[in-house]
Amino acid sequence: MTRRHAPLAFLALAILLGACTPAPRQAAPLLTSTAVHVSHFSGGSDSSRVGLGWPRFEGGAAGVADSIDARIRAFVLAGWGEGGAFAEEKTLMRVFFAEQARLALETGFDAGWFLDRAVEIVGDTLGTLSLSLTESSYMGGAHPNTSTRYEVFDRRDGRRLTFADLFRSSARESLSAVCEPYFRTARELTHDASLDTLGFWFEGDRFRVNDNVAVTATGVRFRFDPYEIAPYAMGPTDFVVPFAALRSFVRGGGALTRTGRWPARDRSRSRSRSRSPRGCSHSTRRRPHRAPPFPRRRDDSASRSTARSRTRSAPSRAPHRGNCSWRHGCCRRTASRGWAPIGLRPWRARASCRSRWPR
Repeated sequence: MTRRHAPLAFLALAILLGACTPAPRQAAPLLTSTAVHVSHFSGGSDSSRVGLGWPRFEGGAAGVADSIDARIRAFVLAGWGEGGAFAEEKTLMRVFFAEQARLALETGFDAGWFLDRAVEIVGDTLGTLSLSLTESSYMGGAHPNTSTRYEVFDRRDGRRLTFADLFRSSARESLSAVCEPYFRTARELTHDASLDTLGFWFEGDRFRVNDNVAVTATGVRFRFDPYEIAPYAMGPTDFVVPFAALRSFVRGGGALTRTGRWPARDRSRSRSRSRSPRGCSHSTRRRPHRAPPFPRRRDDSASRSTARSRTRSAPSRAPHRGNCSWRHGCCRRTASRGWAPIGLRPWRARASCRSRWPR
């Protein structure tokens, strides 16, 4: 190739590389939500009520908001007992109050019924969206009933994710062993206490995790509802396991690893290292302050006493000055002589500091 053809070759190479460069990735559409709340009271001396609350999603990728909203509507408008789902909120409320009035007329027991259903966002991280679906109701009986179900959705396509989509199914036993200390901490149990003796209903007296999980910003949240592992009087159990403890149980290529933004290890216990100030090549970790010796000056006793009092009243943490500071213990900057050595052994000072001293 001659020099005359070299520019043409470079131009052709630049055009080829430009054609092979992938197009910039477009940002994913933002998925937003708006809170919706509907409530109604029947009226009367012992009023019944129905309260419904849920977020309504908009935007995002095509079909994501519609898929999540469809699941939310199915929960909010679900029937009770053997009844089917309702078409709208007004129909649900009308049937609920009519059923309560009918039973009150037959039994003569006009207790206030209520039905509360709420959907809340508990996690939006790692490309997933976690919702809590809570229902609290009283339709006669000894006490109200409350249940909370977590559901995780894929933000890319709105698909509902199961436990097998998040974790390896073969590692459930090992995962249970890792999560058990967090369960015992939430229930304030000792590490060697028997679960069966304390009133829990685990098979074989061995703790096992369930599928009711949510992915939050601090870790994976597990929940056991009343009557699931213990009597109603013991209440629900809710605890969070940090990401660092679950790293080895995450399913490879699953929803939690697809984004490539799996949280790093917990750095809260790592030792913090302070950086050196700009222009200083030495470490500036905190050390107990030691007041420098008084520099030798050719002045009268009055000046020495004034300077000594000024040195003693200096703050415990001297400010950094250039390439050295009082904490380094080799030199200091004075008002009259500039940089000067400290102590009686100036040969121990650093070479970069000795070059600043007056000759």
